[in-house]
Amino acid sequence: MIRRVTLLGLLALVGSAGCQPSRRADATPSGPASQRPLDVVVANPHAAPRYLDWTATHEATPSCSRREGSAWKRCAFAPPFCVDECPAPGAPPGCRECARPPNQVRVVPAKGSVRLPWDGVLYETEKRGEWCLCYRKRAPTAGRYRARVCAWPGVSCGRPPCTPDANGTITDASPTGAEACVHVEVDLPTTAGAVTLTLE
Repeated sequence: MIRRVTLLGLLALVGSAGCQPSRRADATPSGPASQRPLDVVVANPHAAPRYLDWTATHEATPSCSRREGSAWKRCAFAPPFCVDECPAPGAPPGCRECARPPNQVRVVPAKGSVRLPWDGVLYETEKRGEWCLCYRKRAPTAGRYRARVCAWPGVSCGRPPCTPDANGTITDASPTGAEACVHVEVDLPTTAGAVTLTLE
């Protein structure tokens, strides 16, 4: 499977030694201004499709990290699987039980691209009570962020012929082959409407 793709995908981004050199998007860092929605465009320059890990229980694609001094700290562009938003202060915590979702991949077509939308907020997970988790939405602190995507050249399906649905998703499938990761760095907040990662 993709060790984590699917952002919103935009999205829990961490630097990796296997990543290719980053490209910086034009951005205008400024005070506490909120970030508007932003698309992460994953471009595939190859003559064959590439596949992203789209399974809900895996790390979201793209993943997110924030520069803090000389280190990169993990963050999240999307809420975690099977976790609700934190209740108001004093309200009892709520826990959910969810069936394991099927393995899925997202197809990036040959010589094409997919757009992974990000709503412009980060998602922080908290512990509620002894067993429950919840998340809170936060405006991103101004600074340098990294969005990272990994893709695979092949796919294995439990139910061939591995035909994608209208959204480009194949269910009961896992990516195969050599994993290749790329990332892009951007200063938030930014007025850009999209940033692009080109698969290697």
